[in-house]
Amino acid sequence: MIEVQEVSYGLEGRSILQSVSMNIYPGQFTVLMGGNGAGKTTLARVIKGLLLPTSGKVLIDGMEISTAGRDYQIKVGIVFQNPENQIVASVVEEDVAFGPENLGLSPREIKERVESSLKTVGLWDLRHRPVHALSGGQKQRLAIAGILALRPSYILFDEATALLDPVGRREVLETALSLANSVGVLWITHDLREALQADALYALCQGRVVFQGSVQEFLRDPEAMELANATIPEEVVLAEMLSKRGAHVEWPLNKENLLKAITSLNLKMFR
Repeated sequence: MIEVQEVSYGLEGRSILQSVSMNIYPGQFTVLMGGNGAGKTTLARVIKGLLLPTSGKVLIDGMEISTAGRDYQIKVGIVFQNPENQIVASVVEEDVAFGPENLGLSPREIKERVESSLKTVGLWDLRHRPVHALSGGQKQRLAIAGILALRPSYILFDEATALLDPVGRREVLETALSLANSVGVLWITHDLREALQADALYALCQGRVVFQGSVQEFLRDPEAMELANATIPEEVVLAEMLSKRGAHVEWPLNKENLLKAITSLNLKMFR
């Protein structure tokens, strides 16, 4: 588990994070919501160990980042907005191999990790392709594969879909959701649509946690939603309409559960 304990961070006399506490559990999809300037990226960098908190501490599996070395850096991966900033090679499989090579692993182990990581993100068939020929979503999945090759326990996605088209956003989000079955995922976003399948949700506003709970609870808290600059997604509006007509809508609110609710309502109408 990653434990963020009363973390504050300031820069040049300006307070960016104020007594932030949160937990990220293995095998869960945790979402951090917030508008521009809320402190989301700063918090991600503190959790990753790229910035040291002014006060408070971050522990990963009981180990504090201020005393941790390379082992910590490997345990926590981070995916940024722009995949170009994380891609270092011109060919897909060579890029994924870069991290394991720098760990001094054997050629056999490197090959196994490259294959496993690329298959996980659905890019194995493109392993010989030049990176410049990939779409934006494919490049972001390549960045994820490079992180997976280091075998992390947790992955932070910092607005990882912000620069992508709708297809790319869906690809990357679905990849992150599938990864949450095996690693701890922190998904950072300003878009509530991307949070509908969260196991836990936190909302930041001006560097403070203004909400902690489930997505359903967040949707019932207009003050927290306003502070997080969140708007109600179309999926939620549809779910409410279906519920009012007698359909049972299951959570998480994904395409499959919405279709199931629509189908059940249609069956009721024709009985």
